[in-house]
Amino acid sequence: MSETFDDKEFLWSQFIRLGEMLGDGDCDAWIGREYKRIARQLGLVKNKPRKNHSSQIDEFMKKRIVQVKCNKCNSELKQSRKGSFVGVCINCGTKIILGKRKRK
Repeated sequence: MSETFDDKEFLWSQFIRLGEMLGDGDCDAWIGREYKRIARQLGLVKNKPRKNHSSQIDEFMKKRIVQVKCNKCNSELKQSRKGSFVGVCINCGTKIILGKRKRK
């Protein structure tokens, strides 16, 4: 999306106004979120790239699929897609969650 000069000028005025509100301390939570959003639009802040742990998840799932069988038909499972903790039964198509992410 190409922005015109007026759009940039408006974003800068919004950015300055919100910054002043944050500096004064009399603001709600939406002001901080809006400030970050406008900073990203102006190119002042870059988004952090997501960490890719799919290879570690795939190694975990290789071991886990051997251990677990389908609950309904007792047949083998396969990983639904790369980087997923979901196993799918080969025969009946039942989806089974075989792991979860550890949160900090």
